[in-house]
Amino acid sequence: MFNICAFVVIYSLYQSVSNKVTPTAYIKLIDVWLIFGLVLPFVVFFLLVTIEHLPKEPSPASEKHQKLWKLRQGLIVFAHFVLPAIILVFALAYAITAALIFCL
Repeated sequence: MFNICAFVVIYSLYQSVSNKVTPTAYIKLIDVWLIFGLVLPFVVFFLLVTIEHLPKEPSPASEKHQKLWKLRQGLIVFAHFVLPAIILVFALAYAITAALIFCL
């Protein structure tokens, strides 16, 4: 439910910003940032759904079940550590680029 609400808010933000920015033939930095913001709720939603549908306990009897459990553990690590790191790096890169553009 939160992802749907976040997507609607980000989409309305994208529309309002796109209407105020002068149209150009190339993709601007703000477009990249807003599209990243639009894609992120989808990625988080599908990641959470995938984690919930994988087995919560390893089964010693089934090799496939153990592989799926290991995949679930890997996705949990990805969701808790890698995805926030990607978002942080993207945000810092955007902030540094914007600061350099405004300073020059």
